[in-house]
Amino acid sequence: MHNQTQIQNIYWQDVKIEIAYTPDWLGLSKSPYRDEGMTHLEIRSIEPMDAPLPITNTGYRSEFVNDSRITDIHDAVLYAVERLDDEARLPDWKAYVESQRQYTLF
Repeated sequence: MHNQTQIQNIYWQDVKIEIAYTPDWLGLSKSPYRDEGMTHLEIRSIEPMDAPLPITNTGYRSEFVNDSRITDIHDAVLYAVERLDDEARLPDWKAYVESQRQYTLF
């Protein structure tokens, strides 16, 4: 059984993003073989819908992270923003952003 999912919307570089946070998604924190559970994060661009992000070309990313790294929706938002900011510094994303600014003649 999944724990309650919390959702928060943010704006990142003019894109509205939905961050869904579900702690201990698989109930692993109750397992005798694991010390903690896994948080499930879903990061999705919703305005414009399916807009590429530095962490996904499709506008949707699903990640599992140890619960201890993300303890509430505030931490989930911080984690997502850090991931976006880190990936936005890479040459591929910078090239993509620049290509969107330039008009093509053909």
